[in-house]
Amino acid sequence: MEQFKVDLKKEIKEGEHDLELVKWLIARQWNVKNAETMFLNSMKWRAKIGADHILEEFPKSPYYKFLTENYPTNHSDPRSPKIFRIRDGSHLCIESMGNLNPEAAALIPPEEIIRYHIWSMELADKIRRDCAKELGYKYVMQSFIVEDLDGIGLGHLSMSFLLKQFTTIDNANYPETLRKVIIVNVPTIFSMVWSAVQYFWDEHQKAKFQFVSSSENHSPILLKVISPEYLPKSYGGSLDYAIPKKTIEQLKVEINAIPKKQFLEDFVPRSGTLEKVFDLTQIGSFFHYEFKTTDYDISFGIKYRPSKDSKTEEIVPNTLCESNVIPIFARLPITKAGQYILVWDNTNSWTRGKQLFYTTSVCPK
Repeated sequence: MEQFKVDLKKEIKEGEHDLELVKWLIARQWNVKNAETMFLNSMKWRAKIGADHILEEFPKSPYYKFLTENYPTNHSDPRSPKIFRIRDGSHLCIESMGNLNPEAAALIPPEEIIRYHIWSMELADKIRRDCAKELGYKYVMQSFIVEDLDGIGLGHLSMSFLLKQFTTIDNANYPETLRKVIIVNVPTIFSMVWSAVQYFWDEHQKAKFQFVSSSENHSPILLKVISPEYLPKSYGGSLDYAIPKKTIEQLKVEINAIPKKQFLEDFVPRSGTLEKVFDLTQIGSFFHYEFKTTDYDISFGIKYRPSKDSKTEEIVPNTLCESNVIPIFARLPITKAGQYILVWDNTNSWTRGKQLFYTTSVCPK
């Protein structure tokens, strides 16, 4: 731990508790160098996709209201009566993937669902921190998950791409946030889903999963760790709350009413670059940018110059971005007036040009 803290002194937030930092070492079987690499890669990922600001930014998405009201989990549902907890005060999340309609999910841009997942993970982290502070702990607690698979069918296999993306993101950037998962109403079909995602977890992580088949009574198992007032009536508790579920017809009406994001389209030539210059004078505001590419990744960075004829300086280093998987969404504080230049660099690709979609805006602090 001391070596980890010395090597990453500049990257670690001030006041971060050792029990919060140790999760990176556990995730890499106590190999310090591997843990440091994981930590640094995660910090770069957070900067690229704007994770530090996503709790503020994602609610601006046109899909925010739909996803929070219809994604079958309690801790992001605005209608949930309270923060759920287990008996020791730790965060509890109840999720019912069987309520998630795969046909409706296919109508939503996958990048919006992935960003929603990241937003949800950041929200869970905030809740865990709040719970720890309330209980007087100096370190962040873990989450306890109840996953209900009632209603899971073959149609949900079409969502395996998203499940793999979620698992990859979580394992790389949110290690050891999971205390235990009790999966209830496990159907036979689940063995196919599990086989598709279990390889993303090591034996330590897989040991945290407990399976309760649909023929077993799961209420006594849940009540051992969850007080009745935090457990919905459908699971044997006394809480008057149900995970949202709607028909596909209702969901389609809501989805069709969502205004579509407007992206500008451009092309980055093979072995070339594309630059977009923005004159920004609103000091104290934020410059928001979002972009995605189709099929292939691309390098991206931002330069600054006080005026058109001035010398440029790099303010966001040129970095390879998997913008074909997750759109790059971030904000940049405008600390000085001048020209901010977004640079998409494709010089390493000699054979392929890249289709680019982007949007920008300036918002007050």
